[in-house]
This record gives sequence, C-alpha cells and structure tokens, in this order.
Amino acid sequence: MERDITHSSGNVFEDFSFEGSDAETLRVRARLMAPLERSVRERGITQAEAARELGTQ
Repeated sequence: MERDITHSSGNVFEDFSFEGSDAETLRVRARLMAPLERSVRERGITQAEAARELGTQ
C-alpha cells in the first residue's frame, strides 16, 4: 500500500486551508501561547492565576 505524503508549507494553518492573514495570525498566536502554556503547567498554577500575574484579568 503506497501512501501519499504532502509536504508542509511551514504553516500548518495554511495547510488546513485557512486564508493567508488568518493562517499567519493563528501561527503567531500558537508560537506565543506554547511557551506560556508550558510555563503555567510547569508552575502548577491555574489560568486565572496566570492571568492575574500577567495583568490581563
């Protein structure tokens, strides 16, 4: 059985057919949120606690 492999454009959101500017916005948000989410998880705090610390609540 042969498999078809589609190479990524480098932006998974474009690969899933999001429009250009939407795909770029989603890519940037994902890159910003990944380290933040990791830090919240490692510190064992809630999203509400993180929001207070960041001054967003």
